[in-house]
Amino acid sequence: MHSTHLQKQDVKGFAALGKYQSIFLALVIGVLFVAYLFPLTFLMGHSSVFDEGDIAQHISGWRFYAQDPWQLPLLQTTSLNHPDGISIALMDGIPIAALFFKALMSIFPNAFADHFHFFGWWIGLVFVMQALAATALIRALGIKHWFGQLIAIGFAITWPVLHARYHHPALMMQSVILFALALYFLGQRHIWSSQRVSNTFIVLIMLSLTIHPYFLPFTAGVFAAFLVDKALSGESWLLQLKRLAVFGVVLFATMWLLGYTDQKSYLAGFGDFFYLNLRDPFCGASRYVHCGVAPVFTFPYYEGFNYLGAGLLLLIPFALALNWKIFKNIPSKYPSLCLLALGFFLYALSNNVHVGNSVLKVFDVPTWMYWLTGTFRASGRFFWFVSYLILFTAIASLIKTHPQRKPSMRLFVTLLLFSALILQVKDVKPWLDRIQSEAKKPSQLNFSEWSEVMSHVDKIMLYPTYQCADPHYQHYIWAMQLANAYHKKINTGL
Repeated sequence: MHSTHLQKQDVKGFAALGKYQSIFLALVIGVLFVAYLFPLTFLMGHSSVFDEGDIAQHISGWRFYAQDPWQLPLLQTTSLNHPDGISIALMDGIPIAALFFKALMSIFPNAFADHFHFFGWWIGLVFVMQALAATALIRALGIKHWFGQLIAIGFAITWPVLHARYHHPALMMQSVILFALALYFLGQRHIWSSQRVSNTFIVLIMLSLTIHPYFLPFTAGVFAAFLVDKALSGESWLLQLKRLAVFGVVLFATMWLLGYTDQKSYLAGFGDFFYLNLRDPFCGASRYVHCGVAPVFTFPYYEGFNYLGAGLLLLIPFALALNWKIFKNIPSKYPSLCLLALGFFLYALSNNVHVGNSVLKVFDVPTWMYWLTGTFRASGRFFWFVSYLILFTAIASLIKTHPQRKPSMRLFVTLLLFSALILQVKDVKPWLDRIQSEAKKPSQLNFSEWSEVMSHVDKIMLYPTYQCADPHYQHYIWAMQLANAYHKKINTGL
């Protein structure tokens, strides 16, 4: 009855789209956006974007891994950090893509160039998946017409946080967060059975782990919230524990097979550089809302970057004013999800709470939390979940005002959403222009002049073996690129 009523509402306001029509529309928009942003040379990996910084390190990790024979754990390469070796998961080598392309290269060894990498194609895939995930989430929230999908996709593919991370392609695949939220609402709104949702969650969590470990707490956290909320709504607690146990077994087996259980990456930085500044959601150094901050992403500012965009900032007060009763009931309707969002928000603030240049609170982290703050030191990233939740809650609540309001109000809300999307796009347009410009620049790497020297080298040794601070960081990356160009081993993996 509910879904039939919803379909009529969609038809009354805008033409409803079927599932496959929505998927096709999302694919078209995603592909067109990729074609707008990037030339084919960028997608094929030929751009100066890939020459320096973190992304150059990630590419080096992949290339060393691709040259090594298969071994257990599956993500291990011994050519880097030789002789001990290192997991490319620790080098943000996007394990799921690395495993896929290494398998292809094993089957078709002559089909790939000597220094092939997939990071250009991956960045293109990010926006296609973002469009598909936005479609899945907005439909799970009950919006199944073309206008709602267009608004959701428009905000998702121009999301400021996404475009701040071109140095880190693995962390750009934020669509997994949207898919996790879509699964949660598919189950909570009884569109899918809870068992189907649970099974799909386990698959999604394993995929997120093999994209980047930071996505694990997002997807697993939403899964846990789903299980608790299903139990609170009347399903058996024992059933939820069984589902959790299956998840635990699959997670441990996956981590063991890929080598995650052998790795320790507890690093400093929590509360020092990577926190969420309470100013950040409202000040993006963008065209319209800059708060005196220069419009560039510079370390360490980008790690806490969580700007919502001028368009969403316009929508939020209208969404609250027009749907306050709905918002007031959300915590009681989705208690565990709201508690998860609150927990992520507090963790994002870290133990060093700032508003602009003012310090509100500083406190010591308990010793029992060191494993958590060392593993997930970039706490500002945890606000991504909160910001996406705010975005889609605002969009869905406003769209759902259409059928219940007078025609004049429906027209107002439609114009408001469309205007907000235009404002959001114009707000981030300078960043998109910069991305276009950078993507067109050809690679400047050329190691041919080192051929004589490298013909007498078996292994490059660097001391100290790890040096992350500028300017030495880029020197280490350059040495890794040189070693890889000539298929030599190196004693660092950064």
